[in-house]
Amino acid sequence: MIKNNKGFTLIEVLLAVTLLGIALIPIMQAMPGMYRINEEMIIENKLSFYAQDKLEEVKSQVISDITVSRSASSQTFPSETLYRYNVVDDGGTDINPSDSDGMDIKVITVQAWYGGAGSTFAGAKHKIELISRISYRNS
Repeated sequence: MIKNNKGFTLIEVLLAVTLLGIALIPIMQAMPGMYRINEEMIIENKLSFYAQDKLEEVKSQVISDITVSRSASSQTFPSETLYRYNVVDDGGTDINPSDSDGMDIKVITVQAWYGGAGSTFAGAKHKIELISRISYRNS
């Protein structure tokens, strides 16, 4: 009589399923943490993009007219109700008082954060602050 040993026994199958189950437990426990980190990275990336975009917009406005204050408080980005920003304009500095041009340098700060209508930059978990100096050159 010839014996055919080409299959798996029930014990081998149960052992393989048990080992596979034990190996999958840590992977399944890590999934919610990876999802949370992914969501936070999306928020941080959007904040960086929106803040840089707002800074460039304000800089172009300041370059066109350095005398106007561009400060804005707790505004929302277009089509994004949970992303807010402040623009802080220092009012300008006259570094060369001998000329009659007035202010020569402005410091513009854009503070962006993730939060609802009642949130503030100081209390936000996700926030970014960009600072730029703009000089007026009369030549």
